[in-house]
Amino acid sequence: MLFCITVVKGVLERHETSPLTMNKVEIRIEEFHPQSDESDGEIEVSTILVTNLPPNVTDQQIELFFENSKKSGGGEVQRVEYEKKARSAMVTFKDARGLFIDTL
Repeated sequence: MLFCITVVKGVLERHETSPLTMNKVEIRIEEFHPQSDESDGEIEVSTILVTNLPPNVTDQQIELFFENSKKSGGGEVQRVEYEKKARSAMVTFKDARGLFIDTL
């Protein structure tokens, strides 16, 4: 049986089974749901909110971390919006649909 798991779900599942760390700091991850007046239909979430980032991390390090599917469960990153003072970032993935997994 073949089924699709979204990139965001992959990251959240990886985070649930073993906490994700960057530079020895445990980061927190949650789905980001943009506010929209259009509530018709189902919206595919392609963005996560990452909090508790290490103090000296860079945009590029965040992008590389979440593009490494073995490390984070993520995929190709479209954009990172990093708020250094808040130690948080919005990470948007290019393909919300993610990975197809064969469960034979």
